[in-house]
Amino acid sequence: MVKQPDSDLAQQSVLQAVVLADSFAQAFRPVSYQVPKALMPLVNVPMIEYTLEFLAASGVQEIFVFCCAHAEQVISYVRDSQLELRLASVRLHVLAAKSPCFSAGDALREVEALGVITSDFVLCHADVVSNLELGSVIAAHKARRESDRDAVMTTVLRRVPAGSRSHRAEDATLVATSGETGRLLLYEQAGKSVSDHKLLLPTELLQETDRLQLHSDLRDPHIDVCAPELLALLQDNFDWQDLRRDLLPGILGQFEYLGKTIYTHVITDAYATRVHDPRSFDGVSRDILRRWAYPHVPDSNGLPGAAYKCGRGGVYKERGVSLARSCVVEGASALGAGSSVGERSVVRASVLGRGCCVGSGCTVEGSYLWAKVRVGEGAAVRGAICCDGVVIGAGAVVPSGCLLGPGVEVPAGAVLAANSRHTALSRPELLKLAEDMDDDDSGDEADAERGADADADAAGTLWRVVAAGAMGKGGGAAAWPISGELSEPEDDEIVPEDEVVPGETFFSEVEATMQRGIEADHTVENVALEVNSLKFAQNRTFADCLQPLLLTLLSSLQLSTRTKKERPREIKRCLKRWGALLGRFVQSQADQDVLLATLISVATESDALADVFQHALHALYECDASVLSEEAILRWASAAEAAPCGSPTRALLDSAAPFLTWLQEAEEDSEED
Repeated sequence: MVKQPDSDLAQQSVLQAVVLADSFAQAFRPVSYQVPKALMPLVNVPMIEYTLEFLAASGVQEIFVFCCAHAEQVISYVRDSQLELRLASVRLHVLAAKSPCFSAGDALREVEALGVITSDFVLCHADVVSNLELGSVIAAHKARRESDRDAVMTTVLRRVPAGSRSHRAEDATLVATSGETGRLLLYEQAGKSVSDHKLLLPTELLQETDRLQLHSDLRDPHIDVCAPELLALLQDNFDWQDLRRDLLPGILGQFEYLGKTIYTHVITDAYATRVHDPRSFDGVSRDILRRWAYPHVPDSNGLPGAAYKCGRGGVYKERGVSLARSCVVEGASALGAGSSVGERSVVRASVLGRGCCVGSGCTVEGSYLWAKVRVGEGAAVRGAICCDGVVIGAGAVVPSGCLLGPGVEVPAGAVLAANSRHTALSRPELLKLAEDMDDDDSGDEADAERGADADADAAGTLWRVVAAGAMGKGGGAAAWPISGELSEPEDDEIVPEDEVVPGETFFSEVEATMQRGIEADHTVENVALEVNSLKFAQNRTFADCLQPLLLTLLSSLQLSTRTKKERPREIKRCLKRWGALLGRFVQSQADQDVLLATLISVATESDALADVFQHALHALYECDASVLSEEAILRWASAAEAAPCGSPTRALLDSAAPFLTWLQEAEEDSEED
């Protein structure tokens, strides 16, 4: 429902806001092909709700939500959720793009053409979560405009202490300001590699101020207070597409020509951030559950019909939640109405949407299950996002970093690759959506076409769809690989920094460290020290380190070039040499599961490794009990028995039968003794 602003209201000096419902990035694809990012549930509340509540609480009187892709869904949500009634003090308008928009710059140029902005306005995306009171920011902006009529923007920056979980090197922004006025002089987003410490500082900056301040501890939540003239600047500069990569450097770099200035407002005691990728989706969800973003907490019950209550241990539950007597729900978690957890299941630090069903003997840890997700008996979901209607079969393993689109069905006993993405859309549907949402053949459409004919063992490319059957027999999805399976972009293909897959830098640096250790025959202690340094620098988990370490070790063996007689000897030699290193990063049962899932995911795609799978299991078991325990191996074997005959998981189970039988008999002998 698109409404035109009230003409009388437009004549008044009201505080307006423009909310961009699109992020114009690829971080959540392929899910964002079906679900607008603004409506993705963050702790069971659509993201746009947090943004609009933040603006309303700050005294914004008129909000324009501008939609490009999925405009109908956003309009329907605003109408059906009674948002206008709940934001009684705010006039809310949803504007649908009349022509294709492929960037924030395109969107704002269309907003300017509509002529709806009549005064200073707040600009942000629909994925902003903040409890900042904007009154002081707006007052400072207006006061500054009185003394500097060329000031077109005040951008909010949040100071993050060096030891904070939010302080990640890959998110760093290098900012130079005038110490006297707070005027922004330089804005540079950190490079892809945390080792890029070199900053080229233009000497002209030293002439702009007597006191130059450099900051690397500021994070940008993309909240700006803008003058209407900013929109006119965008109309005059059609090459300004991204607000941070193009607009800010454009204004700062052309000061002598444009004569416009930008100022900063640094906050220290308020919460303000964006959900720009799955990793920040996890981080912001945890902050909400731990009440760091108060009053944005589950038991504020801002949505119609919401009825959360906070219980012991920070567990939020709605009415109608069914918990078996022997199940465990702990950590900061939220369970929506109608959800259920079966006997002997564990739900830890996770969010279950309404109508979710977790069967018996399951583990759901650090994961986000949207509405009506079903988890079969004995399945494990760790560090994953599962969209509406996902079905996970009995005994299946969904490891860290997985993103399962709406309606995806994971077959019983399947073990997905860590950091993989899966969609229930067919290739023709994907190609059509890519054509509708992307502006040229260098983007998703071309990559989807290239992937449509690729076989399952081929190296992946950005937005490539793996050939059918990648999930095994009975799987209702196509894989959408990320992380280490991504290829480098072509020379003429520009991949913006905020669209680089989160974690790719970390994985590549750990892999490079491991490769150097192998080639130079470094000690386990030296390699562990380097990897730990990367882990702490990027606030990663032990499980995050295990996957690239094991992948590099397996790749270094080049098993496909060796004879069948050589393969068992090589796998045993390698894991005996480096098993102690893996043991340094196995600190829990969950870490063992990640290690095993990584081994299995590679073995299902490599015939050479599948031939020696039982030898790999045996070597990991023998090198150190803390690397892969008897319990972890037998637990996987028990769950894998539910896999269909002929599936890759079942084939691995059968190949490891001699070792598993020996292990089971050894356990029984131990119990008898």
